[in-house]
Amino acid sequence: MSEPERSFGSVIYRITNGKTEYLAVKSQTTKKHWGFPKGHATKGETGIQTAIREVFEETSIKISIRDDLTAYERYILCGNIHKEVTFYIANAGGQQVTVQPSEIADFRWGGFEEIYNLLTYSNSRNVLCRAELYLNGGKGIEYREISYDEITEDFLSGFDRYEEIEKAWREEQGRVILKDIKYTEYWDDNELKKVSEELKGILLQGGSVFAAYFKNTIIGIAALDNHFFGSSSQYIQLSMLHISRNFRGIGIGKELFKLSQRKAKHMGAQKMYISASSCENAQIFYSRLGCLPAREINPVLYKLEPFDRHLEYVL
Repeated sequence: MSEPERSFGSVIYRITNGKTEYLAVKSQTTKKHWGFPKGHATKGETGIQTAIREVFEETSIKISIRDDLTAYERYILCGNIHKEVTFYIANAGGQQVTVQPSEIADFRWGGFEEIYNLLTYSNSRNVLCRAELYLNGGKGIEYREISYDEITEDFLSGFDRYEEIEKAWREEQGRVILKDIKYTEYWDDNELKKVSEELKGILLQGGSVFAAYFKNTIIGIAALDNHFFGSSSQYIQLSMLHISRNFRGIGIGKELFKLSQRKAKHMGAQKMYISASSCENAQIFYSRLGCLPAREINPVLYKLEPFDRHLEYVL
């Protein structure tokens, strides 16, 4: 995947009569796309400096950014231009909006539901969800088991699998070592549809799918197979566990793992088997949950993913 064009912007909010309102703007270029103020950096600017300047130029609001949170939006423009926008959270206070007509066709303040429904793209709605979750102190995440009929073609629309890998574990000369290995993980629209079909297949075979939702947006997904294996049929595989990019690091993966763990035990398994990415972050995550190297390696799964670290969790 080519290096993306990068822009910076802000999700701007204000408190009106005790309620949070967000600012959405309509692009002058298309006169129909609603999103958040953003733009490209000029030479020597940091991301935060760019966001402050662009917001002021487009809306006349002078923002003070809360730089302890960033959210990301990725998309493809004109079929081949990869774009990534970093958004910061900023409070507008009581300032009034005066848009720059050459860039902004219209603007609107509104509560979460209104702005969520107004935004044109699912990626933008994903960013808004992260801002709302941040501002309300992490409340409102729903975890539940998913039925077959719920998995439509756009089931994972807006789900951002993107991750930049810096280090990964590799086995060399009988030793497992952490190496500098750089690559990216990313699901495009076709891959998202493919994953949705895989989830449907798991359900058709008697497996289970769990999802974490925030305001009707899927922010985490886990899948448990219904195929027992091992010398005493002790294993059942946790075949999928992914968190959308903007929602990592806040405990969602741990909760989905717990749901899968309870289900596997209820199904009669003694251990969960995880063919886990060898990247440093994934291995830290599973290690903290108590996963250990698998005592029996599944040869079929090993052949599919020889660089994975094959783990087990005793139920």
